[in-house]
Amino acid sequence: CQVRRCFWNWRKRINLFIFLFLIDIMPLKVLIYGPTQSGSTRIFNLVRMIFETKKMSVFSGWDIENLDLEYDVMVSKNHDSNPDYLDKFDIKILCIRNILDVGISRQKRILQGSIVIDEKTILDSCLFNINILNRLKDTPDLITRYEDYSINEIRKIIDLLPVELNVLEIIEIMRDLDRM
Repeated sequence: CQVRRCFWNWRKRINLFIFLFLIDIMPLKVLIYGPTQSGSTRIFNLVRMIFETKKMSVFSGWDIENLDLEYDVMVSKNHDSNPDYLDKFDIKILCIRNILDVGISRQKRILQGSIVIDEKTILDSCLFNINILNRLKDTPDLITRYEDYSINEIRKIIDLLPVELNVLEIIEIMRDLDRM
């Protein structure tokens, strides 16, 4: 376990060095994607805030096409992508959530909090999101579950990124996210 941790630390330092070298040429492109109501907005804001905490210039938005390359990082969010579009990104994080919870949450959002349950709408939402997941399941660098949101899950995301955060920085970002 010590050897693996030592190797991982060196690998992360090498990745950070490569990133800092390449940042002058091209910005890092990160995509957060997944079905609607799967927690992708939370992870999108989390990744954006991680880079902002490290004083990197970040563009965050839906469409990163045809932008100036003045940014260190570009973070994009998408709900229904095709694999060709995904190839434009350096890091891809797929957000998932219990498929029934997604359907219920989506219906509540559409009906603006109403407690009316329409099984057909929920079923259609579940089938639509299952189709998205089946099409995109082989493309991510990391799959993160809405139900597993924690410091440990955030560390997995940070391990993909060319930054390092301590526990206090992670907790501060989590607090800021909760206030949003």
